[in-house]
Amino acid sequence: MGCTQEEPQDKNIELIQAFLKYELNTPNKEAIQAQNEWYEWIEGQQGSIPFSKEYDAYLKDNYGPYFSESGYKKLISRNQILMFHITANEYDHQTTVSKIDVEQSKDTPTNYYFTAYIDYKKTEKKKLMQKSQV
Repeated sequence: MGCTQEEPQDKNIELIQAFLKYELNTPNKEAIQAQNEWYEWIEGQQGSIPFSKEYDAYLKDNYGPYFSESGYKKLISRNQILMFHITANEYDHQTTVSKIDVEQSKDTPTNYYFTAYIDYKKTEKKKLMQKSQV
């Protein structure tokens, strides 16, 4: 026989790991650029400020695959999206995920526990251009 069969990988664990890598490897130039473009767009708007079509498309493309529709809506409504990227850029920090442990709850199989190990360093790099929301 000689063949070994690997354990089937839980797709949820793969999604959790991929999301954490995207969110915690900072700063991301594309994320900062998307945020800046949105800030430029809202500068001329009056009253309630929705997302621009481009910003909305960026968020859906980069965050949508990791969440259910209701989970994505909750994430967006909390207005904390891109927080790690923006903060890392603002304070000249770089974070890199070195390891992620994910474990499915035995009591509640739809819940997962994770630990992300992050390497952090202060950078001397010039900040990506970032605008502040008015």
